[in-house]
Amino acid sequence: MLIGRIDELTEGDHHYITKDSNCYYFLEYPSGKGEQHYNNPNYSYIHNFKKSMDRQGTPQWRYKIDAIDKTISLFNEFISTGDIINKYTFIPIPPSKIRTDPMYDPRMSQVLEGIKSLHYNFDFREILTCKENKQPSHESNSRPTIQELFDNYTVNIDLLRNARKFIVLVDDVLTTGAHYCAARDALLSYRKDLDIRGMFIARRVLPNPIFDYFDDTKLPF
Repeated sequence: MLIGRIDELTEGDHHYITKDSNCYYFLEYPSGKGEQHYNNPNYSYIHNFKKSMDRQGTPQWRYKIDAIDKTISLFNEFISTGDIINKYTFIPIPPSKIRTDPMYDPRMSQVLEGIKSLHYNFDFREILTCKENKQPSHESNSRPTIQELFDNYTVNIDLLRNARKFIVLVDDVLTTGAHYCAARDALLSYRKDLDIRGMFIARRVLPNPIFDYFDDTKLPF
């Protein structure tokens, strides 16, 4: 499985991310909702991965489990190469809900737990948690700032103290990059020596206005 890196060609889709942010992704995920995406396998995959906890116990739930298993395989194929397992500590970027909320969704932690079950030396730590609930970004028209997210994170200093110097922050979809930047800054506020990068299932791809408005007869200029 090839992995991409955000560079000067793709950084424009992610407001807070530059080519120097060290963010990597496996797939591209189309922005927005609608029937035009239903036949896109990446859209279906991410949609199933993000199914909310209130779907548990329904026929839909198996699709979420399948998506989690697929992500374990996807990440494991990459993580198993070279010396990645021995060099890095993996930390999930926390979901929008606090742990005690019934809608708390530990999907990224479940992925890392699945990889841990395959490799005894895989270092996975839940170092970041949220102080209070926030509305999920994909369900809101207004996105939180880096500072708002930073202020809502709690860092488990004991777990961070002896973590490896090289850190991978893990999340499902890279959108603006605010969550990644806030999580990175929260860790660095306690350990300046950390070398941090992000790994995502997919990056959100913004629509191309040329193709959106092209009607086979004229361009929009």
